Amino acid sequence: MKSSLTEKLIVALLCLAIIPLVLVSLIAIADLNKVSKLFSLNTEAVQQNNYQESKRIIENLAQQNVKEISAHVVHEIELYIAAHPKQTLADLRKQKNFRRIALQKVGENGYTAIHEIPSGINRFHPNPEVEDKDLLLMAGELPEFGRLIREHVQAGGKELGGFYNWREQNGKIRKKYMYLRVVSLKTADNIKLGLGATTYVDDYSVILTAINDRTQQILQQTQKDTRAIINSIYVRNIIILLSLIIILALVIMLFIKQSIKPIRQLIEEMNSFAAGNKSIVVNVSAQDEIGQLAKSFDLMIKKILLEEGKTKEVYLGIIATLAKALETKDAYTLGHTERVTEYAVKIAKYMGLKEDDIEVLHKAALIHDIGKIGIKSEILNKKETLNDEDWKVIKTHPIMGINILSPMKILGNMLPIIRYHHERYDGAGYPEGLAREEIPIGARILSVADSYDAMTSDRPYHERFPIEQAIAEIKNNSGTQFDPDVVKALLEILKNEETNKQKA
Repeated sequence: MKSSLTEKLIVALLCLAIIPLVLVSLIAIADLNKVSKLFSLNTEAVQQNNYQESKRIIENLAQQNVKEISAHVVHEIELYIAAHPKQTLADLRKQKNFRRIALQKVGENGYTAIHEIPSGINRFHPNPEVEDKDLLLMAGELPEFGRLIREHVQAGGKELGGFYNWREQNGKIRKKYMYLRVVSLKTADNIKLGLGATTYVDDYSVILTAINDRTQQILQQTQKDTRAIINSIYVRNIIILLSLIIILALVIMLFIKQSIKPIRQLIEEMNSFAAGNKSIVVNVSAQDEIGQLAKSFDLMIKKILLEEGKTKEVYLGIIATLAKALETKDAYTLGHTERVTEYAVKIAKYMGLKEDDIEVLHKAALIHDIGKIGIKSEILNKKETLNDEDWKVIKTHPIMGINILSPMKILGNMLPIIRYHHERYDGAGYPEGLAREEIPIGARILSVADSYDAMTSDRPYHERFPIEQAIAEIKNNSGTQFDPDVVKALLEILKNEETNKQKA
């Protein structure tokens, strides 16, 4: 029986189609394997990097908190000794008020304690059984603890801090951080005292551990779901391979186009996400397992970004806590931050800044003076006019703020605003002497809002200006200290508010 030319062409075309179909199926399987490997590697890397960065930040905050508390307690002890110059060590040990000062809480389960220098004998401790014990004798069991104490007392009260492992009564080892200081005033019987402030580092890590555990659960479940989808695609491709052998080349080519393009697109989007593109949108429109994989990938991105958002809120919560701590240290800061933030946001909206930029400015304004937490209270609350040395110290607070916040890379777009909010439009500001558009617009707005509130608020060394005088001062410094466009926006806002107040 003779075959027609059409039949021969169909047979030849089907035979030719088998080879590219097999190749296409192999490529699809290889691409799916690449998707699976990329997903596993990238999600694990995201989890590990976030955890390590968060751990470093937590430890830095623990050190800063312990150091600040130790300085505060030493200052209170010195004030008490100065007020009771005739009291010996034995007298002080009988005073309940002095014990309350000497033994204060650090973190959730930490504390402060007092020892003699250079003997290293413990004199005040929350556990009475530890009092009058030689701390240097603990060096054998706790070598790192002993090293810190020995270096401290042998140097006559050297100020230092460090981590060490502490063995609990149940045998569990927990990491602690201790900071040691010396009390500058001696007792009436000429005894020199030192203070140690210590706490468990993991007390600061409860939130971090919870977020990390939840993130790991999500990633594990997503990996499991993705593998199930990929396995179902493998089975589907084998069925397609067997069934499409008898279909014309046009149908096979159409299948190739519909199968390969979404997979390659999904790989490109995965690579883009791995490269740091967090705004990626998965546009694969396939309705089969590839579409399900795309939806799963899209859901995975949303969950990861959601967890990153929660982590960011934790960071901001920690910084807000530090800002509250600053308010208790600097009476002027109380209320100042909220008013400056309100002015800054109003100005930014009036000038037509984008919503994202306004949100960044809003959060930066809330913590713009965080660096003042590292400045002595005697300077912050000084009622007399600040001298040149005081101003040199005050001018360090933008850099101090950056040093505190820079480990939090997730807050990176806020840092330039905080760093440069004391720069002047004419280049005579600090810390770098930037001028005009070299200064970020957020910092220029914050500078005007900060100065206006400073003039219209009571300060330790001067009373508030009348609003008319403050407005005049802002106008006089337009183009020198301040950006004229920002000044214009503030004046219009104040004018509109006054008009609305009169109407009401």
